[in-house]
Amino acid sequence: MTSSLDRLDRNPALFYGLSLFVLGIAAWLRFSHFGQQIVLDDEWHALHALMRLNYAELFATFGHADHSIPIALWLKWLAEHVGLNEWRMGLPFLVTGMATVVVLPWCLRQQLKPYERLLLAALLAISPLLIYYSHQARPYALLCLLMPVAIVALWHYRINGGIGSAVGFVFCAVLSAWLHPLMLAWLGWALLVAAGFSIHDGRRGHGWGGLVRMVAIGSLMLLLAAALLVWPVLNDFAALRVKTGTHTVEWQTFWIAWQLFVGSGAHWLGVIALGLAGWGAYRLALRDRAFVIYWLLLSIGSVGMIAATDAAWLHHGLVLARYSVPLHILALVLLAVGLVSLLQVLTQGRWVLTLSALFLAGLYGFGPLPEIRQTPNAWAKHLYYQFDYRVERNLFRLHLDAVGIPQAYEKIAAVEGPGRVFEAGWWFESHFNPLVRYQALHRREMKIVMLSGSCFDWTYGEFPDQGDTREQHRFRMNHFLHFSELEDHIEAGDFLVFQKQVLLPDVRERPDHSDCVEQAEAAFGQPWFEDEDTLVFRSEAE
Repeated sequence: MTSSLDRLDRNPALFYGLSLFVLGIAAWLRFSHFGQQIVLDDEWHALHALMRLNYAELFATFGHADHSIPIALWLKWLAEHVGLNEWRMGLPFLVTGMATVVVLPWCLRQQLKPYERLLLAALLAISPLLIYYSHQARPYALLCLLMPVAIVALWHYRINGGIGSAVGFVFCAVLSAWLHPLMLAWLGWALLVAAGFSIHDGRRGHGWGGLVRMVAIGSLMLLLAAALLVWPVLNDFAALRVKTGTHTVEWQTFWIAWQLFVGSGAHWLGVIALGLAGWGAYRLALRDRAFVIYWLLLSIGSVGMIAATDAAWLHHGLVLARYSVPLHILALVLLAVGLVSLLQVLTQGRWVLTLSALFLAGLYGFGPLPEIRQTPNAWAKHLYYQFDYRVERNLFRLHLDAVGIPQAYEKIAAVEGPGRVFEAGWWFESHFNPLVRYQALHRREMKIVMLSGSCFDWTYGEFPDQGDTREQHRFRMNHFLHFSELEDHIEAGDFLVFQKQVLLPDVRERPDHSDCVEQAEAAFGQPWFEDEDTLVFRSEAE
């Protein structure tokens, strides 16, 4: 009987049709929800930096709270010359997230069979962590593409030479190091391991050309990376030093990072995925043992080096996962190979397509995406969802769920008909920000009302409202507006919410907003709802 994989191999139209279907799923998961997202957490580090520093200063510092230098430079240029909004901020990362689904399987075409590449694309498409990276104006979506391409290109260049592989490695490696200097640990180990293989080849009489190529291309890469990074390191070494020797990786950290790679907090699914990846490593090693050893050795060395730094927050699985993006991609590669190989053995190839589709559906269903993708949800990037996919272990869930929801939001949820919620004042940090839980209750579109210029001068998480046309052109966010602009944006039935007191413990103080409350009373009349926690105004419903 002809297997389903045989039919796939003999029918290119079916293969490309399934590939387009996978690409469509990837686009749907990334683009359909992005327009709702509010910029928060570490995305604000670059925004705060570009508001405070000029181009030369941005180039020369990593910042107190770490911004990616090229991303900050790009956002500053965008703000000054085009205007900054959520789509313009995020589009490069969305596009890169899509490109990852296409480019990485293609780059591994010499190591993977056609259906393995198709399954790898599907795993990349539905990975919650990769979707999260695609929605963030941070370097990780770019690194998920650039670093594996650099690793594979280096391997091909060691074996065969070629200008294409050399340019691919140098470009991807240098850009990765500039985006996130910690990637130099991965790149350095890749060069050492590749050089070790070249020495082995030379001692066995296969020539020393591979070693010469590794020394030459490694020197060029390090020279170009140094040109971009030496000045920031020398100028702002304290910013790097203060972030090491702080938190120690625990054994649990590795398991949490693995579950983030897999895309589910279910322990049983993590164990199954680990077994499949181990089987995949064995099966792939039968075809190309040196390539598997190369990637495993550089992963072990790089993760070990990163763990030894005791970097800030590294004991959290999400942080270790971010710093280990090449290992994430390798895990999905081995998972794809292992699943295809196992299903071929168990079903003689007859049910591989169907059973692998069921496996993918299970990964999706037992992961965070069904909850995250409820609409509307402006907080898909909130660490309430992303910090740990196992609910009872997620510190942000435990922290925010311990705080009661103000009665005002229950009242808003009970109102029928249209009406958006305008939050007057906010905190951009997830651990101070309970708005994710409030929207989950009232299910209404949300916007953030910035109070600087009307109640106080400025605070973190806001754009200064200076009232001149240049500043208005720079920041044109769809989900943010200043209190002075409120009357031009609010519609019939909308709610304006002021928090009267802090509900979360140890929260960063927010300046007094009483002046804005008086202005709201003058504009909207008596409050629609008021208690000791919350003050709510509502525009007159039609």
